Amino acid sequence: MTSDIPYSDLMEDPGKVLEDIPRNKEVFVVCRFGNDSQLAVDLMKKDLNFENVRDIKGGLDAWAETFPEDIIPKY
Repeated sequence: MTSDIPYSDLMEDPGKVLEDIPRNKEVFVVCRFGNDSQLAVDLMKKDLNFENVRDIKGGLDAWAETFPEDIIPKY
């Protein structure tokens, strides 16, 4: 299952936005540079009782660096 949840929506009403995301399964959170996703992971662990949630360190930008530019263009 994949869900695209804007950070602003998460901050506005985290319980409602995440109500369909399982708290007992592994969840990966990613954003462009990794800053917002780390804040989201902290919120999910501390306030919403997610057991196994992880941040993709460095975000999509760092991940894209591992591929040639013509395969994964940076935005």
